[in-house]
Amino acid sequence: METHPKIDPPKIVRCPHCGNNTVHVCRHREDFVEAIDETIEGEPIWDHCWWAILKCTTCSKLSLYKDEWDEEQKKWGSSLVYPISPSAPKEVPIKIREAFDESISVFQRTPSLAAVGIRKCLEGISDDQNAQGRTLAQRISFLSSNELIPKTLTDMMDISRVLGNVGAHFGESTITADEVKSLIEFTLAIFEYIYVAPAKIEKVRKSVEETKRRFIGKDS
Repeated sequence: METHPKIDPPKIVRCPHCGNNTVHVCRHREDFVEAIDETIEGEPIWDHCWWAILKCTTCSKLSLYKDEWDEEQKKWGSSLVYPISPSAPKEVPIKIREAFDESISVFQRTPSLAAVGIRKCLEGISDDQNAQGRTLAQRISFLSSNELIPKTLTDMMDISRVLGNVGAHFGESTITADEVKSLIEFTLAIFEYIYVAPAKIEKVRKSVEETKRRFIGKDS
């Protein structure tokens, strides 16, 4: 990782508070220098970074950004530090992850559309788990009756399904942002059980096996 050219705080970004992609004004910026690596000789490699407080011109709320390295994109850029919106874990299949993150981006402005998006995530999960049934309700019931997912989580899925159906109907929706926050929490819990926990277990299992191999090798 090498030092990077000067990157200024963003001027137009999606506000994590109101969800609008809008102009932001930098209210305060603090530049500092930090050691990001060292040379072969042990000398520090310094990098000039910054923290910045930006104000959304739509909702007037503040956000905190930092200049940092984006490992996925392999480049320097600005990164939102506060507030952090929930996002789907990397272990979740890409299509389901995209549907969830899209729902997060609109739930403050249009809770009904976010509820529909989360329902779409549930359809993706049921397909990924090979659930049988013509309707989503039947597929959720299949997951529960075959004990593929604990009943508490399938209850969460069913509540989310119902609110998603309400949000999809034409007319004024009664779905609130608080209700969508609950749906988001439900979905994250489902992600954790189906995708994240098994991946963590597999990682630990491989680590234990590698440790055992090294231990046996030392004793042989």
